[in-house]
Amino acid sequence: MEERDSYDYIRRNEEVNEFKNVDKKAVKSWRTARVITFLIFLAIFIGVRIFIKNWDETFVLVATIIQGGILLLLALNAFLYPKIEYRQWKYKITEDKIEFYHGIFFVQHTIIPMLRIQHITVNQGPINKLYKIATVSISTAGGVFELVGLPKETADEICDYINNRVIKKLKDRANEQEQVLVLDENEIEEKENIETVLDEETLLEPQETGADNNG
Repeated sequence: MEERDSYDYIRRNEEVNEFKNVDKKAVKSWRTARVITFLIFLAIFIGVRIFIKNWDETFVLVATIIQGGILLLLALNAFLYPKIEYRQWKYKITEDKIEFYHGIFFVQHTIIPMLRIQHITVNQGPINKLYKIATVSISTAGGVFELVGLPKETADEICDYINNRVIKKLKDRANEQEQVLVLDENEIEEKENIETVLDEETLLEPQETGADNNG
């Protein structure tokens, strides 16, 4: 694949210093996935309820309350939380770092320096593919982080941009280390030359003899 200009993504985004929201279709994707999960649990709980209907009434009551609580949380997660999550999700990508906010009730602020990135991929599951959005997975020594709900084209651009930035920064660091190494070698060579000159000057100095001292 032809390597894109590492500043291509920055040039295409005028508000590079502004945080951006994820695609609005992310709400539909999250809701679809969570509704499917809700329906799966609902079917399981109905089956369990039918199976235990003749058991002890107290046990059936407790099981029903627990199932109802779980279904309530799953319903909130499917129908209410996606909109809240969408409002909280913001991201910004600069030449030096990736920064984003995410969460529902407790918002997390994550900063990933470019030089900490080890691997980056674009993932698109069946539901995301249906809505033409994708997720950028960023692997570091501290774990895997995800930028979710991005248009597929934007996700590909971000992936290329980050790859190019990381490569450039690694090359810059290698060049800096090479320059430092050359400076160190020059300092060692200069020090050796100074020591050699001092040794030669010491040999050229007149040596006092015992006869001269007694004379």
